[in-house]
Amino acid sequence: MTIAEYLRSISFEDIEEILWEVYGMGDNFTPFIKMTYDRICHQTGTSEHSYLIVQIVNSSIDPLGMNVIMPEGYKKDSLENLGKYKVIFRGCESPDTSSIAASIMETIIRNNQQGVLEPFHSLDIVKNTKFSKLVMNIYKLVIKVLLPKKCVPEKMSEQELYKIIRKRHCRNIALLKLYTFNKVYSLFVQYKQICKTLYLIRRLTKNNSQGLNSKNFKWLYHKSCQMEKEYVSFAFEKNKRVEYFTELIEMFNLPFTGWDGFLILTRTSSKHPLLEKEKNKIKKIITDLDGKNYRWYQSYDENLGEDLYLLIVKWFNKKRAWSSYDFSFLISKFIKL
Repeated sequence: MTIAEYLRSISFEDIEEILWEVYGMGDNFTPFIKMTYDRICHQTGTSEHSYLIVQIVNSSIDPLGMNVIMPEGYKKDSLENLGKYKVIFRGCESPDTSSIAASIMETIIRNNQQGVLEPFHSLDIVKNTKFSKLVMNIYKLVIKVLLPKKCVPEKMSEQELYKIIRKRHCRNIALLKLYTFNKVYSLFVQYKQICKTLYLIRRLTKNNSQGLNSKNFKWLYHKSCQMEKEYVSFAFEKNKRVEYFTELIEMFNLPFTGWDGFLILTRTSSKHPLLEKEKNKIKKIITDLDGKNYRWYQSYDENLGEDLYLLIVKWFNKKRAWSSYDFSFLISKFIKL
């Protein structure tokens, strides 16, 4: 049997239950598990040269008592091809089917999270990784110069950082070091937010069917704490693609409340554009979940076939406490000088 055949032999609800109870996998990650499951299950055929091995092991090694060994280089293969891999057993004849399916899913997701979570149809948009690495290296160098080795700024408050620096330096130097670090950290956070927004705008303008360009999305730079969720209707039938999203949103109760606003981007192939009745159905799903103050955009992706891509981006209007260093602690210290 192949991976796809084993996954098809058990319902997603059963796999989800095992993954949650045994491995703690679920919650906000569950929609991606569901899409991965449907994406692999749809595959037919058998790969003649690729296979995975299932070994029975002690429960101290794996909670389900199984060790799944994937072939070398499988991470470079697509999820579609993974479904065609043969399954070979060692040390057992007929193990529990549900446990096999859950173990295989857990192994694919755990060892290849980047492949599972990456955009399903990236439209060849890539990030400027060279410049990002340069900025990260400069940031690490600044931390190395200004802060002691034990300091982990992302996990510490200003007070905690100050106490550690104060042990090695006099009060004025400690305050100066912390003030300089706060400035650098603030710029670094702003840089990451700008990069995130720029990448989002590139995705919104690529093949935009409304004729919009980057100038139409400048308002996004005034939003903070953006959170993105993207979904693909792996229903493989045009008349079922909206119902697929309905199931995902209703099954997993995707939250829309608590944000100041959000945008929706849909992609379809030009041969199978989004119909007005489909658009109205998606709008109703969102409004029923108290989704308000949203903006709607559409673009094309010929790789989708009859399926539908949905991107939801939520934001806050004003900068919140997530960029934690606000200089209030330092100001109070300088006042005492």
